Amino acid sequence: MKKIFKRNYLKTAGIVSLLICIACFTACKNPSNNNGKTGKPSYAITRVNDPPLGGSFTIKVDGELQTGTIKAFEHSAITLEGMPLGNNTFDGYSVSPAIANFNGDNLVTTFAMPSKKIEITAHWRALAVDEFNITPPAASSAYTVTVPSYGKSGDPVVINVIMEGGYEFSGIVVKGDVSANVALAEPEYGSGSFFFYMPNEPVTITIQIAQAMYDITVTAPPIDQGSIIVNGNAKKSAGETVTLTVTAASGYEVESVTFNGMPATKGSGNTWTFIMPAANVTVSASFVDEGTGHGSGDGLPFFQNDGAGRMVQKAGISVQSGWTRYEAEDAQIFNYNVDDYNKSDNKGSIPGTEYQSFYSGGVAAGFLNKGSVPIGSVLPDWSNIGYVKFTVTVPKSGNYKVNIIYNGDDPKTILVKLNDDAQNQVYLATRDGLAWDTVFEHKFIMGFFSSGENTIWISGVPGEGWANCDCIDICDTAEASSGPDPDPSAYFQDLAYGTAALTSSGPILVQSGWTRYEAESAVIYGSDKTDPGVPAGTESQSFYSGSSHLAAGGIGKWDTAVSAVNATWSNIAYVKFSVTVAQAGNYKVNIIYNGDDPKKILVKLNDGSNHTVQLPSQDGGNWNSLFTRQIAIGPFESGANELWVSGVIESPVEGGGAWMNLDCIDVQDTPLP
Repeated sequence: MKKIFKRNYLKTAGIVSLLICIACFTACKNPSNNNGKTGKPSYAITRVNDPPLGGSFTIKVDGELQTGTIKAFEHSAITLEGMPLGNNTFDGYSVSPAIANFNGDNLVTTFAMPSKKIEITAHWRALAVDEFNITPPAASSAYTVTVPSYGKSGDPVVINVIMEGGYEFSGIVVKGDVSANVALAEPEYGSGSFFFYMPNEPVTITIQIAQAMYDITVTAPPIDQGSIIVNGNAKKSAGETVTLTVTAASGYEVESVTFNGMPATKGSGNTWTFIMPAANVTVSASFVDEGTGHGSGDGLPFFQNDGAGRMVQKAGISVQSGWTRYEAEDAQIFNYNVDDYNKSDNKGSIPGTEYQSFYSGGVAAGFLNKGSVPIGSVLPDWSNIGYVKFTVTVPKSGNYKVNIIYNGDDPKTILVKLNDDAQNQVYLATRDGLAWDTVFEHKFIMGFFSSGENTIWISGVPGEGWANCDCIDICDTAEASSGPDPDPSAYFQDLAYGTAALTSSGPILVQSGWTRYEAESAVIYGSDKTDPGVPAGTESQSFYSGSSHLAAGGIGKWDTAVSAVNATWSNIAYVKFSVTVAQAGNYKVNIIYNGDDPKKILVKLNDGSNHTVQLPSQDGGNWNSLFTRQIAIGPFESGANELWVSGVIESPVEGGGAWMNLDCIDVQDTPLP
């Protein structure tokens, strides 16, 4: 059975500086030519048909159809789509000079551009009297299809279908040019392999697809404490809003509601919501005795990721004045890798620890990493991952700053949680150019701490990567607000989970029931972008939305810390959108942006509070990919409002270098319940 070369989204190894980033990624409107760029070379593509009148084929570069002289950057996705002419059929593509991983057997094929000029030849041959062409399905991001380009009358023809994430196979149609549909012989729906007998005429193949539906499973709480019900169908597609009705029994109150370990958003009354990810979901609720929980009022669970802090090589990071240190070796270490510990030349005397001179106290919790357990598979009690549980004491209830001190310079995501509240993901960014014997600091604010003793859970790396936990530092003084927001009327939730939309072939479409606001129609402040032929502060790329395909560019101000942003935002770059809503309330907002590295931005509504949004690394995205981050913010006033969205203000990439172009925002037409 023939294989098809699947498009590989190649990620740039790193961004050296913001200026290089702009030069490489935004200086040219058409990726098929250089337009005078000097920072990144492009390579010529020549096409040949053999024989010249046997057929023709088109070339797309990163999804854009090319005409005239064709050039492409290294790693660009090159897609070939052929069409035979007359009584000819396709007989394969060849590339000169030869390149690795190229499969030229299929009429529609994709490969990665090498770092050299190439000549692509489509080979055609005359059909025999009993041979007929087979037109494959149209190219789609929903599936990959392998099928021969022709068939001999009466012979079996095999079709291979591989569905991509977010879509389900629902059928296949083989249509003759003259006759009715050709029957599939012994179809094996869902298995991905099908065949039919070639009729005495050409045929066209169509793949029928449907949006994938994912299951919602409820973990039932003790019947005497309360109940949790999924409103509507317990199967949802990715991006749908799921509403849960959570009811506490007499004498109890709701402490937390989670989906796959992530916190759901509190709605009105006894409802909770979340955005369905592209995966099956398990929902659960925990209850506590009435009057003792952390789930309401000023005790709402709170988490804000403040990003990377200090780093020191060959020595420990000192504790700051006004902070208290808790060593990992004095905490409880769970589920460490016993085999790795026993084999280590640096194992500490305390099980699960390792000795290095640069650790605080000379010892850290190690052997915690579980690369075989992705974050989505972590059990609610963390019994299938390694972690450290610290017992900490604070003088009064509230939200507190916490610093994690760790060793491990590669990018990874860990989990943290307070007491029995929902877990939070923390992305630890790459620290380029540093040796293995360096310790790093990562900062966040969490709550709600109870006065007295609390437990903080810090995981190892559930997925890929490694980290050894040296210690944690906690500020002795609670945050001034000690609540979810300094403005008691303000509302903000980061609904990031399950909402990352990615496209590299065109704009992200606005959903039904939402209104789009383009960045180029808003007011752009602080941008240093001055491309010729477009308004100042904007850049043009074909994958941006809107009739002019523009986005706000040049809005990276990563040398400004969150704490240093002034009240008027005059020391950072941002876009101010004028948004109109029919009624007052809290609304969902999608921020659609370009830029796949990790970074931090701010949003605020009217003259309200600043809210920090951590945009994670988007592995697998090309430079021309768009991403969606969903938040909920309020309260909006009925009528006109101003929504402020900043560019990059803090870059976790060492030395700066994170980048972002803001395409647009979408605002849901109806407020949250």
